[in-house]
Amino acid sequence: IFEGTGYINYAGYTDCIFLENKNVRVILDPHTGGRVLEYSLRGVNSIYVDPSHNGWILYPWRKSYRPLRRTF
Repeated sequence: IFEGTGYINYAGYTDCIFLENKNVRVILDPHTGGRVLEYSLRGVNSIYVDPSHNGWILYPWRKSYRPLRRTF
């Protein structure tokens, strides 16, 4: 792992990838196809994530595409 990179538990997801330097922080969720959970510039996140959706994943085989809370 390189300086400014690593893994973090974030928004109900485990082992998210983080990349950061003195100005920017990015957090990616590999469980949902690499979705960007956070993109912060100087500490201000430009991506809104509804806290009630934390930990939700998509089950594409279901008829409804509403994300469901992770059960495993």
